[in-house]
Order: sequence, then structure tokens, then C-alpha cells
Amino acid sequence: MATEEQVMLHGPWWTTGLHSLLFNGTIVEHDPFVSVMLGVGPAPSTGAYSLFSYWVTLCLFSPSMFNVLGLTISLLTKEWGAYMNNRAELRRQAWLTSKGLVLSTPVLAVMMRAILEQRVGRLRYDDDNIAWPEYIFSAIAFILVQDTTFYLMHRLWHTELLYDLSHHLHHSCRPTTTFAASAADVFEITFTGYVSALMPALVVPMGARLFLIMDLFGHLWSIYLHNHDAHRIGLLVYDPHDHNVHHYYGQRNFNFGLYTQIPDRIMGTFKAFTPTGRLSLSKKLE
Repeated sequence: MATEEQVMLHGPWWTTGLHSLLFNGTIVEHDPFVSVMLGVGPAPSTGAYSLFSYWVTLCLFSPSMFNVLGLTISLLTKEWGAYMNNRAELRRQAWLTSKGLVLSTPVLAVMMRAILEQRVGRLRYDDDNIAWPEYIFSAIAFILVQDTTFYLMHRLWHTELLYDLSHHLHHSCRPTTTFAASAADVFEITFTGYVSALMPALVVPMGARLFLIMDLFGHLWSIYLHNHDAHRIGLLVYDPHDHNVHHYYGQRNFNFGLYTQIPDRIMGTFKAFTPTGRLSLSKKLE
């Protein structure tokens, strides 16, 4: 029998008003992601939500979130204005990303449902009882696990076979812009993107709300990494400059990370600079 905690999540104080605004018989009342994020409604661990409800939200939210965040970052960094004469390529990258995200949502819906219903993984539904030190530890562990998983999957996609069959599409995006973040086929998005994004939930004990917040942060970071202004952060942070170095090369490559330079430095695949100036426009695509 489901406990009170499983049936109704008790969110922080700021969810009280949102509950009255959103949960009045609307479709939002039946959304598992809203339930987790706002701490209201039946918890997904009760199995109250159909696979269809997961798919609908992901199908609508993934491409729209990507385009809004991508355009916002592009405008704030003045990337959008810099490529005023190359908007066709930006639109192509946005289309490739949107299409890939939508077509891969059925697989993601199955994965997310299994994790949020606690069929697999180590998610918890007592976020408000988790102390801040544990929250911080879980967030750091999430980053390290996803970073390592993404590094390994990314290197796999740079083997000659998978690069020619799949990953070459992503590297065809030149110049690399925020709109190229998930410009890839369904196969790559599922295994490189979703597997690395969901792996932390399988090995790190963490609150369900924190898991979704970190997943959203991961999407935002991936979009930012592809910004062609190649900002530098330093302090072992894997930044847009590092990823633009990656896009300078083709199948034989460097800088496979996501959040940190640590996996690349350990495995000897880190490269600080390219031989020439403007990064991902400088070398013939291989």
C-alpha cells in the first residue's frame, strides 16, 4: 500500500500558490514531471502516470526548451548577430536537433518512467528531508558520473564505424553554434545523450527533484558548449573553447568531455588549442 509520502509529495513553501494555479483539473495535473518538480500531486512512484503522459510532455517540452534556451544563449552571446549572413545553417542545425529530440522521445519516455517509478535506479521522493550537504554531494556525484559516462560514449562514437554511420552528422554542423547541441540522429541521441544523462540516477542516491534539475542543467550546459564564441572558463571546467577545439577535428579527435577536463587529461586526449584561429571553420571536415 502506498505511503502518504508516495501519494502526495510535500514540496517547499513556494509550491503552495503554484498548486492552486496549476492543479485545478487541468492537463498539468496529470504530468509526472510537474509532480516531481513542484512537489504536488501523486508521486510517479505510485505508477499513477501512463507512458503516454511521459511521452507527450517530452515530445512537446524537449524541442521547445531547446529552441528557447538555444536562441536565448545565442542572443546573449551575440552569436546570432555574428551569423546574420548564415542563418540557413543555424536553421538547419535547429531543425536537426528538434527532429532528433522528437523522434527519440518514445525511448526516453520508457527510460524516464522506469527511473521515476523506481523500477530501476536509486531515486528518492523525500527531497525536503535531504540535508544541504547531501544535496551538494549528490549534485557533484551526478556531474562526475555523467561526465565519465559521456566521455566513454563520445569516444565510442568517434570510432571509425560509428563516426561514419552516425556521429559524422553532428560534426557536419559548421560553424558550431548553440543550435547544434543535439544535432544528431536518434541512435546517437539515445545512447550518447540519454544514457549519460540518466546513468547518475542508476548509481547515485539522490532526490527525484534534484535529478530532474540536474538533467535540465545538463541540457543547458550542452547548448552553451556549442556556442561558437568559444568562451574560456578554466579551473578544469570543460568549456565552449574546449568543445570548439573538438569540433575543429574530425573522427580522430580530442576533448571528449562534457563538464570537466578530468577524463580527457587522465586519458591523454586533452588539447588546449588548435593550430589556427577561428576554430570550427578552420579545418576541412574529415
